[in-house]
Amino acid sequence: NGSQPDEVFTNVHYPSSQTTGGDSQVGQAAYNSGVDLTQGFHTYGVDWEPSQLTFYLDGNAIRTVTSNIPNVPMYIIINNQVHENPGNMVWPTTSVVSNVTVTQNNADDKVVSGDDLSDFSHLYSHSANLQILSDNPSQFATFGQPSTESTRVGLTSAAGADENVVYQVPSLQGFNADVYSDPSLEFNPPAFFTSPDGLSWTPQSISGLNDGVGVGWRHTSFNVTDLPPGTDFLKVQFPDLGPNYLATQLAKIFFVTANSDAQVAAGPMRFDDGSPAISYDGAGWAQYPDTNLYGGNQHYTIGENDSATISFTGTYVDFGYTRDNNRGQADVYLDGVYQTTVDFYSSTTQYSHLMYAASGLQYGPHTLTIVNNGVRDAASSGNFIGIDFCDIG
Repeated sequence: NGSQPDEVFTNVHYPSSQTTGGDSQVGQAAYNSGVDLTQGFHTYGVDWEPSQLTFYLDGNAIRTVTSNIPNVPMYIIINNQVHENPGNMVWPTTSVVSNVTVTQNNADDKVVSGDDLSDFSHLYSHSANLQILSDNPSQFATFGQPSTESTRVGLTSAAGADENVVYQVPSLQGFNADVYSDPSLEFNPPAFFTSPDGLSWTPQSISGLNDGVGVGWRHTSFNVTDLPPGTDFLKVQFPDLGPNYLATQLAKIFFVTANSDAQVAAGPMRFDDGSPAISYDGAGWAQYPDTNLYGGNQHYTIGENDSATISFTGTYVDFGYTRDNNRGQADVYLDGVYQTTVDFYSSTTQYSHLMYAASGLQYGPHTLTIVNNGVRDAASSGNFIGIDFCDIG
């Protein structure tokens, strides 16, 4: 507190209602340190256990709270907060942070990883017409509290029915998702499904906590802590809202796994052709919808020298496409070095055909580039090449 530089204030906020939200507080408490805290560095800490929160100043416990302890994934925000009525605040004002340390003391602590819908680290696939509107991270509040429409939209659909996004998180035990919707419309929450293999899906009965309504938006949190054992995949199914498709938006999602399972998936993760991991170069690229395709669509081109590049970090990569009687050939490059030429031609249609795979790579960043070389089999009627999906491991 600027006018009381020797005091530290602590508080715990929690929802007033477990169904409608609202803000309640355990109560703000002041601790007088006896020194001017603005003159030099000090350490501030909090120890979060299931039954209590303990606040620390310079290693000494200054307050313990034992009621309304949170049990949802948390993220840290550090800012130079100014009260809505700053009074005789002296400007400019600065906060200097030397370092932040996060530790987990217990073997049974959960591990939380998040996707703020700018890096898509857990994204497995998404449906054909789903738009990824936060592909420019500078326009999205990374794990922070978003404030405007342009900074809180994550995934949304321009089509309507059956739009979904699928995440792969091995041994998933729970998740916490932030959803924004239009308060002028009846709330249409997304539906959640789980799967052990990404093929067979089980619907989950999940209710959300409506914890805020503002001008033009309604904020709802979904917190799940008891997913079925063996859950490796989570599907978020968007509601069919017709022309109001923007009325339900997924802003960010956190995944909870056990400490012993906090490893990168042993097997590869599958990405749809519209994934940000794949970039397309050349004027001939277009997208073709077909329910037989992975994610309901695939990218294709007949343009000679048109290319697609998969950028990834790992030791394995492959890509698949539909072979058919009007397909051409493509040259494949790994980290810019020519590897082989693959032929997309087949006298019969072959969906989800694995066209090329590279394994045993040194762990690190790599690129796989597919270039339409303009050559085709004598029996082929066209020069189509493309990508339906890729796997990264």
